[in-house]
Amino acid sequence: MPTADAGNTVVPDGDVCTASMLECAPGNGAYPVSFNLGWHGGAHLRAPTEGGDALPVRAIADGRIVYVRKTDTTHKPTLQYRNVRTDDGCVVIRHDTEIGEGESAKITYYSVYLHLQQVMPTLAAGNRIYRKDVVGTPGQIFGQYPQIHFEIICSEANLKKMIGRAPAPLGNTPARRDAVYGDMWFFVPRGAKLFASEPHPFRDDDSAPPVATLQPQSPLVAAGTSCDLVIRMHYEKDCTLTTYRQNADLSWSVYGAMPAERDAEYSLYKRATALNGRYTDSSLASLAAGMPVPSPSAIFEMIRFGRCINDQLPAGARFNHWRKVKTPDGDGWINLSKAGVRAYSDADFPEWAGWSFINDDPTPDSLCDSPTVKRWLDVNHAGHVSHADAVTALGTDAIRQRMARAICKFPSEWSRDGLEARYNWLKSPHEALTNPLADEAFTKLIDHARDLAFWEDVSDPDFPHANEVWHFPPTAFVRHF
Repeated sequence: MPTADAGNTVVPDGDVCTASMLECAPGNGAYPVSFNLGWHGGAHLRAPTEGGDALPVRAIADGRIVYVRKTDTTHKPTLQYRNVRTDDGCVVIRHDTEIGEGESAKITYYSVYLHLQQVMPTLAAGNRIYRKDVVGTPGQIFGQYPQIHFEIICSEANLKKMIGRAPAPLGNTPARRDAVYGDMWFFVPRGAKLFASEPHPFRDDDSAPPVATLQPQSPLVAAGTSCDLVIRMHYEKDCTLTTYRQNADLSWSVYGAMPAERDAEYSLYKRATALNGRYTDSSLASLAAGMPVPSPSAIFEMIRFGRCINDQLPAGARFNHWRKVKTPDGDGWINLSKAGVRAYSDADFPEWAGWSFINDDPTPDSLCDSPTVKRWLDVNHAGHVSHADAVTALGTDAIRQRMARAICKFPSEWSRDGLEARYNWLKSPHEALTNPLADEAFTKLIDHARDLAFWEDVSDPDFPHANEVWHFPPTAFVRHF
């Protein structure tokens, strides 16, 4: 395939996007790098069709339009790069939303819709727009129709508010409390005790001496679990508990999942009431006088969110969140509220959910010099990444999954400032570049890129500088929120 250097994509020999609104394949406009190791800040998406016509492009969320560029209709030569048409219609939307409580949970991000064949004539900068409103129709990217380039970006200040910390792995960072949503995640250090039978919620360790009529049971493994684990608690009518463990390359993968608890989400309060009742039945009768008992609503929050959010446990009350989980040391009941266990939610963007933050490319050009990304792509452990290595690596599921949740900081390709310097590396031999450009071809590329650029035309105080942009994997971002 010939190299289509504008946008760091490859002009496909045929139509590679055959499914509705799926990201194009690696090397054909996928996020975040090309086979030539060029950064690509968004994804090329193919529109679904209905009755032979491409469906329109719609806004992903409520917002305010901050930039509109109508599609050129003069057939200017610079948009016919390598003798195939690329449409230049563009819309940028600012989205302001709240993901929790307080100022730190108020976030701003931007969605970019580029290569539109037609922009809705009523759109103008400053106008409000709402989720699913039509912004235009999909156009051509290097002659491929119907497609758009779609990306989601924000500043570092907003990224920090979005993830609740500086962009880095969670490590021992406490879970955020201003925003809690989605799946719950429990980091369980090695040595956790597993039990064959469900312990009483009063008990934090069921191998401890007896209390009232509660008798101890031996743990399934005397030394406890043999490695750190993460338990994902997913509610969607049912409740599914999935166990993750860390790989040698520090990524996390699924070890296994317990059978789903049917209708568990609908039965949460019933379950909380039943657990509350265990404090007043005969098992703790000898302790009943004056013993603080957790309320059903506090228990509800513990078993739904892994912690109390609004209704706190009374002083001195004991509630232990026991769940049966799958581990490499056997299936058993584990205390997800034991000291040392850390509870998070999707709002924390945890690394075991696949999220990573790439901010280690010190160069101002569009060549990916991130040691992290290069390490992922170095399939042969040779210390460098060739074009063939990139093609192989980006075609593997494990690498594609990592790329699909990588939040990356690198310069925007849509800025006119410094355009030649950003792409100058394409003129020199590079181990991951198949065909360096001659001067004439480079000039044509720059003319083409200049006509697609728009960054300096966006007038908005929170729009990030072109060299300070955080790019989100578009599909994962939309699914996450």
